[in-house]
Amino acid sequence: MKVNIIGILKQRKAQATEYYVKGQADIAKTNTATLVFSGIGLLFITILLYLVSFIMFSGWRPRWTHNGLLIIGLASIFIGLLLQKKKVTSFYLVLFCSLLFQYGVMFMIISMGTFVYWDCPSTFITLVLIVLPVMFIIPETIMLPSVIIWATTFVVLTYQTKIVSAIEFDVFSSIAAAIGSIILLVITSQLRVKEYLSKREYMELSVVDVLTGVWNKAACAQKADEYLKNRGKEPF
Repeated sequence: MKVNIIGILKQRKAQATEYYVKGQADIAKTNTATLVFSGIGLLFITILLYLVSFIMFSGWRPRWTHNGLLIIGLASIFIGLLLQKKKVTSFYLVLFCSLLFQYGVMFMIISMGTFVYWDCPSTFITLVLIVLPVMFIIPETIMLPSVIIWATTFVVLTYQTKIVSAIEFDVFSSIAAAIGSIILLVITSQLRVKEYLSKREYMELSVVDVLTGVWNKAACAQKADEYLKNRGKEPF
């Protein structure tokens, strides 16, 4: 039995396109909530890093990268809450804010691992490369190049700035993390698309009469109520 790989890829692409077109409002709401929780998480980790460093290393002072992560965390919380308060469901606006958060965090982490701590191996880059791309619902056509750009930038700067003993570890770990991130990103995206298609199918079955193919009684009543609420005091 031959497997039509091209046909499967085309089908997956069509399903993903439908998901990112018809599900834009729901994706925007999810990404807005993720922006708030990501900011809170980043804020917590940065403060914890401050405290641990102050306790373990005498005379330690926060660098500009640490302060940058703190600012990004606070900004993402503020922007996320503002978008929720205004009930913004613009897919592209929320997408821009999500990408801004991701690129800001990666800029600080890469700078921290190369320019600030140039004399020791970097540990944060591996974790961030794997986790950050799957936190938000962003099309693969945007996230896959982003992961490659982040990993390539870190590898190039590692060769230019870090000591020899740290280069081998950082290069290997960042490349391995990028490969794992891409695999995880593809799997996660497919699961999200399948979940959306399943929910849409169940929604259609719940409002459409199977025999006639038209709305059932409950769906007609719901649409009538929505119309009457939106109509206000205007006459029929």
